[in-house]
Parts: sequence; C-alpha cells; structure tokens
Amino acid sequence: NKTFETGKQELIDTHEDLFSFAEESFANYEELDIYLASLNETFDLESGAGVMFKAVLYRIRNESIIYLYLCAHHLIVDSASWHVIARDLQALYDGGCDTKLPNYSGAQIFAQSLNAQLERICKNETAYWLKSDSFSPKCRPNVQSRVETITVDEHVTAQLLSDANTPYRTSPRELLLTALSNILIERGENTEVLMRGCGRQELASNVKVDDTIGWFTSIFPLKLPSTKTNLSQQIKNVKESFRSVPEEGSNYLHLAYHHPDNGVRRRLQSRLNASISFKYLGQYNSI
Repeated sequence: NKTFETGKQELIDTHEDLFSFAEESFANYEELDIYLASLNETFDLESGAGVMFKAVLYRIRNESIIYLYLCAHHLIVDSASWHVIARDLQALYDGGCDTKLPNYSGAQIFAQSLNAQLERICKNETAYWLKSDSFSPKCRPNVQSRVETITVDEHVTAQLLSDANTPYRTSPRELLLTALSNILIERGENTEVLMRGCGRQELASNVKVDDTIGWFTSIFPLKLPSTKTNLSQQIKNVKESFRSVPEEGSNYLHLAYHHPDNGVRRRLQSRLNASISFKYLGQYNSI
C-alpha cells in the first residue's frame, strides 16, 4: 500500500478485496479500447481500499477467440513481475491447476530481511554514496516535455545484444549508457541520471524473490562521464562508473529513507531529483 503523507511505499496487512474479475463481450475493437482505457484509469489509491489488480476475460462478438486482459497498479507489480505472471499462467494453462509453481519468499519477508541488514548496508555503502555526492541535479518542472520513440532494426539489435559487447566486455546497458552520456555532453546537460533496476537482490540463502510478484525496483543516481573523449575511452569510462556502484545500487533507496543519520538521509534523497531516468528492461522475447 502507499501512504501519501510520506510518499513511501509500505507493506500493510489488509483484508480488503484488492482483486477484481469480469467477463465481457464487445461489438468491436473501438468499444473494447474505450472499456480498457477506463479500466486502466480507475485505480483508487486515496481510499486505501481500491482494487489494485484487475482481470477481464473478453471476446469480440463476431470472433471465436477469447482473450484475458490483466492490469495492475505499478505499486504492486514491476516489469519483472509481469514476466513471472505470464510464465506462471502459461504453466497452469498447459499443466492444469495442480501444476507446481516455483517457491518464493513474500515481499514482507524480503522487507524484514532488508531491515535486518541495515547496519551492514550503512557500514559498507554510506561512504561511497557520500563521496560521490558532489552534484546537485535539479528537475526542471517548467520545461516542456515531449515523447520521442527510437526504433532500431533487427540487425542493430542483434549486434547490441551480442557482438558489440565483445571488444570491451560490456553489457548492452553499458553501451546504451555510453550513447546517452555522449548526447548529454553534446547538449551541455548534467550527466547524472537516475538508474532503475529490477532490485530483488539476494539478501539471504533462504530469501528468494526472483519469482515474487511485487514492486522491487531499485533506484540510484549514477554520474556518467561529463567530458567527451574518443568512443573507446568513453565506453571504458561508463563501464567503470557503472560497475563501481556497490550492489548495483540495490540498497540506495533503503539507505536514503532508513539511514539512522537524518543528514545522510537528506543528502541521499536530494539526489533522487535528477531530471533523467534510465531503465534497461533486457530481453522479453519469450515466456
């Protein structure tokens, strides 16, 4: 659940019905689009009792195919969760209701384990984040925004996912960050970005959340190179910057909101105001 006073996500015990299911039929796809748009827009967060996950079994009346539509508020699912949901539904569809799904730890167990390790995280990571805290990126809320979509063809995608990473042993994410870094330098922009990852770090051998449905997204600031060099060196600099981050930034939010020192919390929270956010979803080409 979410508390609006603090702006932080919190896990609570609740007996409210947070799941809805409906069966519908539509005369045409235009009617379907209107219905689904309304479904997506009607999440009630303020009352604390609204449905958070919705499922609709539907068909177009002159067609024989039946579809299942799922939507959930981002507070309770992240991108990795949808991959788990799709995989598990496929397994149940193929094998029946008795199909054994992977074991997992609940989100509450993960949160408890994370809290139990706060002292260790503070000791191991605070110095790094304070040392790198030399920037003051600010959002620019009055700047007009626009959406730009860039699509690369199959050949370029294949290179980005494989051969292009061989010379410097990079990952696709690091190459994309290099491109972003060069664009920001050329435009004279601040080169600190907010990185978003899947989180779900392994905290203990008996705490496994790879197959848990929830919002585990990690968010942390990353300072990209601010001076443009030749491409070879730029790739190496970005790679070094990214790989120097402790625990891939998975613990940054926990430190920013739970560090025992209020001054440290304020400094870490201030770095969550960067105007550029970056998330690499990886490959989702199969269930």
